[in-house]
Amino acid sequence: MKWLYSLAFLFIFNASFGQSVSVDSSQVPYLQDKKLPFFKMMQTDSSLFFKSDLKKKRATVIVYFSPDCEHCQKFTELLTKRIAEFKKTQFVFVSPFPLSKVKEFYDNYHVKDYPGIKMGFDQLYFFGTYFHARFIPFIAAYDKKGTLIRGWEGEVTIDTLLETLK
Repeated sequence: MKWLYSLAFLFIFNASFGQSVSVDSSQVPYLQDKKLPFFKMMQTDSSLFFKSDLKKKRATVIVYFSPDCEHCQKFTELLTKRIAEFKKTQFVFVSPFPLSKVKEFYDNYHVKDYPGIKMGFDQLYFFGTYFHARFIPFIAAYDKKGTLIRGWEGEVTIDTLLETLK
């Protein structure tokens, strides 16, 4: 009987990885409506942060991340070293992972020292669906009017981000 369960598990496991799902870009919400969406997240101090709390007339970069992701850690490290180059940009780091993990990341990278970076937990798991994020980090850059410039799945360099925001 155990071998039957094992065989069933292997079949389901292989079937799930063997299929490629193609997504029509017209079905991805952030590509349909290029305006920065209304959102809320719980910050590391448990207060809520809303889209309306963003500073007006500033570019906004949304970083959908995992506290355990090495690419996310490296991006944050490089960003904080070059944050002075992003004077007219605000960053929103949002994660679907528990607030305790986000807080640990926040503390490890001294995010409190960077007022242009907001960080929190995606309580409603909105961002993953909205961006159709298949990879982390997912980074979306919006201009000062809140219109999407570009989105990236996976790594993006600081230089590329700066060039995109010009």
